[in-house]
Amino acid sequence: MTFAGVVLGVVGTLLICRPYHPFSLSDLLKHVFFTLIPMVIRGAVEEAHALIRTTSRLSEINEEDRAKSLLGVYLVLAGFFFQTVGAVLWTADAAIVP
Repeated sequence: MTFAGVVLGVVGTLLICRPYHPFSLSDLLKHVFFTLIPMVIRGAVEEAHALIRTTSRLSEINEEDRAKSLLGVYLVLAGFFFQTVGAVLWTADAAIVP
């Protein structure tokens, strides 16, 4: 139940943020990976910021589909609901089972 909530939240967040990244999902993950490597491993924060600034200019070509963004909001809210139910069930299980 909790995992389903997490998945819904992730998908919803991607739908909400879709206008701000000009990539497909796999390209987005690659970009995040190649941006974080210089920043975390080599400490090249300015290099990572330059990559992000360039990407932010590219994202101006996407127009927002408000219906998809609103669907993303609904999925995030549904994800919160599933996570809450999962947390309640876990707590009840821990309280009942010795």
